[in-house]
Amino acid sequence: MWQYIKFVLAAVGFISICIIIFFLPNLFLEAKYSNVQPTPILTQEILIPTMRLRGYCNRSTPYKQKAEFGRALGLIMQRTYNNERPFFMFTEGGYRDIINCTQVVYSNSRESFGAEGFFEFNPQKANHSYLPIYVDQNYKEADDILTAVLLSHEMMHALQFLDKLNGELTLSCYDQEVSAYLTQAFFIHSLNKEEINSLESRINQQGTHPQLQIIKNLENLLIESLNYCGYQNTNCWLDRFKANISNMVSSNQFYQEQCKGR
Repeated sequence: MWQYIKFVLAAVGFISICIIIFFLPNLFLEAKYSNVQPTPILTQEILIPTMRLRGYCNRSTPYKQKAEFGRALGLIMQRTYNNERPFFMFTEGGYRDIINCTQVVYSNSRESFGAEGFFEFNPQKANHSYLPIYVDQNYKEADDILTAVLLSHEMMHALQFLDKLNGELTLSCYDQEVSAYLTQAFFIHSLNKEEINSLESRINQQGTHPQLQIIKNLENLLIESLNYCGYQNTNCWLDRFKANISNMVSSNQFYQEQCKGR
């Protein structure tokens, strides 16, 4: 009888130890991370400064686009100018001024020179009525959100190009990229909850699409800026965010080559 009782007690003790070893750490981890907030660039409602930039496109009707590009451009316009979240990228002009002149086409930009897409500052290939944006062929497999994120960057370059034609562009090559990445980050912030959840899920699952890594990099830079300055100190975190993006751009070999002599 005592042998049986000893056996039962030993078994109960062994099971208790297993519970402590295998389950208690998980409870601590769950408690530790249960209050972690979503990443600010995607979900934190921060006050974004408005931007004013005129495009001077002289077309009254848009170009016919491939269906996927039409949807991506539509998403940009919807989120930028008709948004319930506290974000308005442009109070006037901006993307709305150039949407009719924008023509998006596929290219082999990633294979040719390692870019997801590009806008060429060449007055022989672009003008006040034609602003071609080249997107890598791999985006045929991307969804509209990732394509729109890329286009939000390249459309800022198109705006800069028109400013250059009008004699109004004073930004250096590096600062043009900083401005484009800044606009791209703010566009990401304007996406709705389901779109944000889609991006977050793929980032957390280590998605391999290069645009996801760009989004993650911008997210990390903004988090650092917000943590350093505080959410309410807009001038501080915006200046620091710009400086962080500038450091990212100037230390990138691709941009070092692109901006050489410019």
